[in-house]
Amino acid sequence: MKLFRLTIDFAFKAVFGKNPDLLMGMLNSFPQFQGTKQIKSLTILNPEMPKELIEEKLSILDIKAEDLENNQFIIEMQAFPQSEFPKRALYYWAKSYSRNLGKGYDYSKLKKVYSFNFINFILFKETTEYLSTFELQEKTHKTRLTDDLEINIIELPKFLIEFGQIKNNLEYWIYLLKEVQKMMLLIP
Repeated sequence: MKLFRLTIDFAFKAVFGKNPDLLMGMLNSFPQFQGTKQIKSLTILNPEMPKELIEEKLSILDIKAEDLENNQFIIEMQAFPQSEFPKRALYYWAKSYSRNLGKGYDYSKLKKVYSFNFINFILFKETTEYLSTFELQEKTHKTRLTDDLEINIIELPKFLIEFGQIKNNLEYWIYLLKEVQKMMLLIP
């Protein structure tokens, strides 16, 4: 049986974009969704963010979802290196955030947008950690401006844990994304 790598975006979308329970399980493995903060339900949304102006760039996400509190989730799989990937991740976040407030609504109605970017290349050479989480905070005193921005970048090549060394659900999901072919060999 031929299995596609989940690091290929169409395979990633086919598995997680059509199965909200699988997507929710993977997202709930991240530290920010532990305990009482677990996501209870996800709805998969249209991943296309149409242009509002003719000269605006069309954006099509791999997966876009929303939870019961209307927080939004952008989930991307990027197999090939892109030097400008951080700008792309921020652009997708900003576009999603700016569009989640209707005309005439108060800014307090803006909901958090979580961005999860699984990349199959090394972006940050200065660190060995596979998970980097970015938030918006003041440079010196680390005071947060808002909790509404969270961009997670998961550098798959930095994940070097073998199957027998897995200690938590996040490690299991990342191993699955990287090594689905190896996992099939482990099943009797």
